[in-house]
Amino acid sequence: MQERTTVGRPYAQAAFDIAREQQQVAQWSQMLAVAAVALQDQTLRSLVHDPRITAAQLYEIIDTVAGGQLSTGQQNFLKLLIEAERVEYLPEIAAVFQRLRDDAENRVTVDVVSAFDLSDEERTRIRDMLHQRVGRAVELECSTDKSLIGGAVIRINDTVIDLSVRGKLQALASGLS
Repeated sequence: MQERTTVGRPYAQAAFDIAREQQQVAQWSQMLAVAAVALQDQTLRSLVHDPRITAAQLYEIIDTVAGGQLSTGQQNFLKLLIEAERVEYLPEIAAVFQRLRDDAENRVTVDVVSAFDLSDEERTRIRDMLHQRVGRAVELECSTDKSLIGGAVIRINDTVIDLSVRGKLQALASGLS
């Protein structure tokens, strides 16, 4: 995974520079996110490596998935990725682009996976606590995973805070071994 991020980083930086210059960071972020999600589909991913699909055909497919509303800069960027055989790195490019955007906007996106749905009060409490810890505006992306049993796992960029019952049980088990 780290290697894929390393390959995607210069493309994300170039896209971010173009988006800032054009004052279209939000639009680029959305386009990259949509394209990244689309490339997680096995059928589309298989087309990327299909020798029968031309670069122009692949571009048309991705453009259609992205809604056909791409700016000239976005079109050129996608064509470049396709020609350079780097389009499969769009998920990593989108993730690095989002981190660059968050840094520029003094914001951090935090993934919170909890055993149960969080109430609005719990979300606010977590957001406030993390804001104090990181000194930035915090945007939460919440999901649930019942296998955690209780508690939550919080991911801030490369930092993981495991407050789950499952994590505590695993730590206890490894301590006893």
